[in-house]
Amino acid sequence: MLQKLGMDFTIARGGREGVEKFRTEDGRFDVVLMDMTMPEMSGPEAARQMLNLKSDAKILMMSGYNSEHLDEQIKGINVIGFMPKPFAWENLCRSLHTAFNGNGNGTSANQSTGNA
Repeated sequence: MLQKLGMDFTIARGGREGVEKFRTEDGRFDVVLMDMTMPEMSGPEAARQMLNLKSDAKILMMSGYNSEHLDEQIKGINVIGFMPKPFAWENLCRSLHTAFNGNGNGTSANQSTGNA
């Protein structure tokens, strides 16, 4: 999906690996797309660590679980939004467009960026 938009991307197999790539490839990532549930480290914990490294990091969380139950997990984490899975292609595009145009960071964690 991201290749169709002409984006370069990096895949991490878990939260710990994602944080390590974020740390070692400083400045390379414009937006981080991450699942709430990942091996070795949860999405919320990985997001916290990334934001500790770069406070203006743009992180878009996603999950196949009901967002109502996830709000508590991401409460207080400055993510640009939450996307429930499965999500429509146009919703991902809209969320990325918002992030790249500087309107994304600071969105409250409980605001959904699109509907499945």
